[in-house]
Amino acid sequence: MNAWGKWLVLAILLLAAVQLQAVVLNPSFEEYKDVECTGHPDINTDFDISDGYKIPTDFNSIAVNRSQSRPGGQPTGSLNTEWEDAYTWSVEKYVPDPNLVRAAYMLNWKVDKIEPAAGDRFVILDSDGKSYGPNKVTLSQTIEVEVGDRIAGQYFFGTYDYDQWADYATISLIPHDEDKPIIEMVKVGVSDVGNEGSMHGWKWFSHIFEEEQAGKYELQFQVKDLYDSLFGSILAIDNLRYCKNAPAYGDINYDCRVDFLDLAKLAQWWLQECEEFSSCNEADLTDQGDVGIDDLQIIAEYWLQGV
Repeated sequence: MNAWGKWLVLAILLLAAVQLQAVVLNPSFEEYKDVECTGHPDINTDFDISDGYKIPTDFNSIAVNRSQSRPGGQPTGSLNTEWEDAYTWSVEKYVPDPNLVRAAYMLNWKVDKIEPAAGDRFVILDSDGKSYGPNKVTLSQTIEVEVGDRIAGQYFFGTYDYDQWADYATISLIPHDEDKPIIEMVKVGVSDVGNEGSMHGWKWFSHIFEEEQAGKYELQFQVKDLYDSLFGSILAIDNLRYCKNAPAYGDINYDCRVDFLDLAKLAQWWLQECEEFSSCNEADLTDQGDVGIDDLQIIAEYWLQGV
């Protein structure tokens, strides 16, 4: 098929995707449990298997507190005091609490609740400002990867703090080999979402491992109160996905292939402008701030890779 023929086929598919997107968008993570994108035997990508609020055993959850004082002057602990599983939960829903900000009217979250990106549950890391909680909450898992592998997932950040105190969250890959650099996939804070603000919804993170990056890592999620623990912040994580030999570009829904589902996602956001932390960024494959013909060209170039 020549180039014009390919463009004609993709244009027809795009029109069909506009009509059918309500049917095919947002496939459940359950559909992909038996395919290669979640096939690594040593990487747990599912938070739905947790028992109540308990985190799966192959994830480590630690809360670290600097020397702080609770009301009445009783110290909560010294530097690097740790509590396991104290501030990390597997939940079905999270509703922002206006009582946790300086004044209820200041709450500036872009959503009225957070529900799972996929499946029935997701994970919340909460620095718990309401009780002079920890300054840092970390969730991590050891993974071993090869060249061309990709780790991906969805995240959401919201804060009850304001810019003077600069709370932030990170999603990083910490190498076991000390000669390798840390790979920081996400860093988002108060300055990005606004005082007492939040993101607009779930957003994807991902990383494809290059030749010099193969090996063992800690996949680390962390939310941190930079200077205080009076007003907290949360980092939500869901829909972790792992695949071998992932397509370099065009896999908008991160199911390890470039196909009709990605075209449907492109159709959903067609000709829309994308704010920095909005969901439509995934369809903005060129990072130009909108979704258009250049993004469709990338889909065409990588069409059916991974299938």
